[in-house]
Amino acid sequence: MRRALLESFLEAAYVGDWPARLWSVVPGVAEVSVTRHSLTLPSGAGQRCRLAFVSDIHVGPTTPASLLENAFAAIRQALPDVLLLGGDYVFLDAMPHRLSLLRSLVESVPARLKLAVLGNHDLWTLDGEIVRALSSAGARVLINEAAVLPSPWSDIVVVGLDDPWTGRCDPLAAARQLDAQPYRIVLCHSPDGLGLLAGLRFDL
Repeated sequence: MRRALLESFLEAAYVGDWPARLWSVVPGVAEVSVTRHSLTLPSGAGQRCRLAFVSDIHVGPTTPASLLENAFAAIRQALPDVLLLGGDYVFLDAMPHRLSLLRSLVESVPARLKLAVLGNHDLWTLDGEIVRALSSAGARVLINEAAVLPSPWSDIVVVGLDDPWTGRCDPLAAARQLDAQPYRIVLCHSPDGLGLLAGLRFDL
């Protein structure tokens, strides 16, 4: 109840998204850096796979659109095979103009496969609308589900878990969908989800 009241107050206080517009004129605020990691996979028949991961973009009144556009431009430049989205796509309400920006950003990445999980801020608002926006942008939203990557990376599976605090994180439900894929990536918005993975083998 207190959170809902606070968010209603913030929506009124941030009307017109003035904080984002103000931030956008600060030098350097829209600069983006890319962190690259090379991972050694277990021996298998698959080929090299380039993954891009982005999380907590918080489309809303406090995030400059230029920052988000630069971030996704960097992702496009990296030419990922798979785009992984870690949740918290909006801040405050999932308004149509925010969903439209989210959809266009995700859609702009020409990855062969896009997989997403939801975060606490998504589940605090109209999460169904967020799922629809992501789906229309070509992303599959995983809620305690396992998704095997397409060939030639079919020896990799992504396990997408619901947020452990605001959702219903159920690693066992996801584990029942696992087959013999030698390499397992767990995608979860909160790192607290790691504490629920006891007995579930994963590599990343």
